[in-house]
Amino acid sequence: METGIRQEVISPFISRSEELALQVTPTLTKIRDAAAEVERLWPDRIWKVALGSGLLLGLALSVVATTVIYAKFKNYHEEKVAEKIIGAEQVINYNQDAFRELAIAGVPVQVVRTTSYGVVDPGRFALIIQDADAAEIRPDGDHRNGCIVFTSGRKEKQIQQIQKEVAKLSRQAQAKEPGSERQRR
Repeated sequence: METGIRQEVISPFISRSEELALQVTPTLTKIRDAAAEVERLWPDRIWKVALGSGLLLGLALSVVATTVIYAKFKNYHEEKVAEKIIGAEQVINYNQDAFRELAIAGVPVQVVRTTSYGVVDPGRFALIIQDADAAEIRPDGDHRNGCIVFTSGRKEKQIQQIQKEVAKLSRQAQAKEPGSERQRR
């Protein structure tokens, strides 16, 4: 019985085990060799990947930071330019009536840069009015206003007539402007 069990059960089991060992051994050898190669190459690759990832992340962050800084500078510049434009428009609107009155009076006005010893004084100007009678400085709160007194070459009736014409033309121009009160009605 023992011989029969050996031949029928144990012998086929041992032969099958030997066949499997012959098939598995090369695979295990390949796995062991691959593990050794991975162990040798892995640290080098980890550093390369870490360095590459760090450089790409740094580059991406610098591009984003540069874009944000550019946008901030552009916005700041646009705001400053807009403030200057608004300021200039307010001065123009404020001066428009005064220059209209000077034109009605027939008084030529000139604005020039001032110079000192042949060099332009930064930010300094002079208002020249032909045939001025007098000029003086008058304090006005926090400001010192220059008052230039002059005499118009036109007669008072001419000045009044021109003022009426200018007012009439101004009303007509406002009526023709898009979005004016008269066009909306």
